[in-house]
Amino acid sequence: MRRLRQALPNARAIPKLIVPGEWRDRLINLASKAYRRQHSRFESEPFSVMFAPVRALDAVRFYISEKEYETKLPSFRKTLKAAKTLSTKTPRETIEGICDLAGTTSDAAPPFAQMRALFCYGDPHSNGLDSDDADEIGRQCEREAIWDATLSPAVLLNGDIRQEALRKALRQWLALMQKLHGMTGRGRSPIAAEINFVATLAHYWRYELKAVLGNSRSENYDHAEPRRQRGIFADFVRLSAEMIPPEYRPTSDWDHAIRCVLEPAHREFSPHSGRHPSHLHSSLVADVPCAH
Repeated sequence: MRRLRQALPNARAIPKLIVPGEWRDRLINLASKAYRRQHSRFESEPFSVMFAPVRALDAVRFYISEKEYETKLPSFRKTLKAAKTLSTKTPRETIEGICDLAGTTSDAAPPFAQMRALFCYGDPHSNGLDSDDADEIGRQCEREAIWDATLSPAVLLNGDIRQEALRKALRQWLALMQKLHGMTGRGRSPIAAEINFVATLAHYWRYELKAVLGNSRSENYDHAEPRRQRGIFADFVRLSAEMIPPEYRPTSDWDHAIRCVLEPAHREFSPHSGRHPSHLHSSLVADVPCAH
């Protein structure tokens, strides 16, 4: 069972930002340097080099949005655990208690967003757009209809729903919550937003700029800073990250997130969910380990 990496709402605001002039020139210079290393024979640099500030800004905007709206896994886990231990007289009271614990009755917000995705698509990270198989899409549509009609918290709390229907829905909720709880692991949250940030930049670097990512940590080992990832791409990541407002920046260096994307030992690939443009680079996104 794949570990749950993040608990995000299905919809969230993306901040509007601009790239300061100083960063714009430095980002383009790094992209140009990487492109020239791979393409020695060229008459002019492609548009992908000039897009470096745009791609960096996209990564920053989505990173800020993730950090602003994510539910930390310890809190998510606590809600799931508390829901299983509610002591009430009726299924309706238990359902109301679960909604009170979650602080929402919306299908778009955790934990109901993850419960719905797990029920409909078999994966709490999925948005239902991953499959190309017609039969599977049909099954998913049927599950969506069942959830919307009989399992949605808004439906269960509004209207005259019979006790047996509420009891059946509650059993399904608790089963989904138990499975989700088992997928959250233990300890602190994985650095999912940080790795998504690096993977978004890596997608641009590899598929648009057509430059080599490399694993510069092993090639440029420095005894003074033995754990620091080096190279043009690592410099590009750290320079892009300087545009992140201080309140959203990680407390540690970006080295671990960079290594999770670059090092083969961390590349256990799986399809990404489409929560932001990182779903376009599933070949670069690994299951997220905890920070060390």
